[in-house]
Amino acid sequence: MKKQFIGAAAALGVLASLVVAAPAAHAEPVCDGFAVVGSDTIQDVMTGIANGYKVSDSISVRAIGNGKFACNFNAVDSVYAAAGASSLIQTKAFGTPFLRPNGSGNGQTALSRSIDGADINPNAAVVKIQGQVDIARSSSSPSGSADPTESNLAETLAAYPFARDALSFATNASGLTTLTKQELNSLFKCENLQNPSAPAGPDNLPTINGVAYTPVLPQEGSGTREYFLEKVLGVNKNTTDLTKGVKYNGCTLIGQEHQTNQLFNAQPMPANAVVVHSVAQWIAQANGVGIDRRGAGFTLGSAITGKVPTDTVAGKLVPNASYYADDVFGRDTYLITQASRTYTGSPTFDNALSALLGVSKTPGYVTADIPATSLLNQSTDPDTVGGVKQAFGFGATTVRNALNPTYHPLKSGTLAGTW
Repeated sequence: MKKQFIGAAAALGVLASLVVAAPAAHAEPVCDGFAVVGSDTIQDVMTGIANGYKVSDSISVRAIGNGKFACNFNAVDSVYAAAGASSLIQTKAFGTPFLRPNGSGNGQTALSRSIDGADINPNAAVVKIQGQVDIARSSSSPSGSADPTESNLAETLAAYPFARDALSFATNASGLTTLTKQELNSLFKCENLQNPSAPAGPDNLPTINGVAYTPVLPQEGSGTREYFLEKVLGVNKNTTDLTKGVKYNGCTLIGQEHQTNQLFNAQPMPANAVVVHSVAQWIAQANGVGIDRRGAGFTLGSAITGKVPTDTVAGKLVPNASYYADDVFGRDTYLITQASRTYTGSPTFDNALSALLGVSKTPGYVTADIPATSLLNQSTDPDTVGGVKQAFGFGATTVRNALNPTYHPLKSGTLAGTW
């Protein structure tokens, strides 16, 4: 299904050639702080942290840096997702509207084009967004590595560990509670087909123990998709077998990341679907702190034999620490920004952005020193940003040191996906 473009403001005259018939516009407020885009996985917890999360009648938590806040833009606008459509966002006052970055990879692309000023639009009309994005949310570490020097910091991305998540699958298949890594490989590579002599397709699905299932992979541009392909399936995320927005190897459908109430093209989920899913997102949706995108009859399964991804405490789901610690199915998530803006010796150092993240070059400064209202806070206390992460199903503590970023080149190209 071809995606539609949806206007967000009267300023879309510069993009008139992109717009087709669509539902009425639905704009988000522009940002006078730091604009954050990208990953679906951490969008809800970032909304809570950015807008303010009420812990109790007397305690609220909101991230702040030198008087400035984060402005979080979701990967998908639910109004348009229900219509199978894409939307435009305008992040800063007087800025150019551009396609909403859907997923980690697209968030990194938007940040990169905000830094270098190159065209971000995947279609004919040129769209430039220099200075419009400050932080990219990411559920996987960016590709490539960079060796930053003072001369190239402005053209380098710094990925700071944000919170710990885990991967599993959601399913509407009766009685399916566990799939091993090997079984997930078999399903998503369309093996053990109902009819081994015929091509894979909706009428010839992969089977486990004689039962046919439909695998559902996240949309292109998703960090969860990239992580699952590489870490679980051992497939290069850039493989040409991945047909944009349609199918992988003939049997796998495309869904919107961590959403089991419909497919990416707004069609219904099939029976016996197996959907790649964040455990933290499932917890947040089930506990009512995140937007509930769960489809009828779906449950969360385990991808590790003998371990469940969640426990229940006082009637609420919580992460199973041993599952989150797994080398394959456990993963850190990241906040990515322009490296020079968090380096005190740089001409473009941004004191407020560094304070919002909680980054400091003070000698002896460690993760325990990150302020309670900074985005990288790793505390487990409920009245801190780290505590809010826990409320949304994340491990507040990352495996990598939150103050030790990895460095990467700017992500090239325009926004990816079916629009």
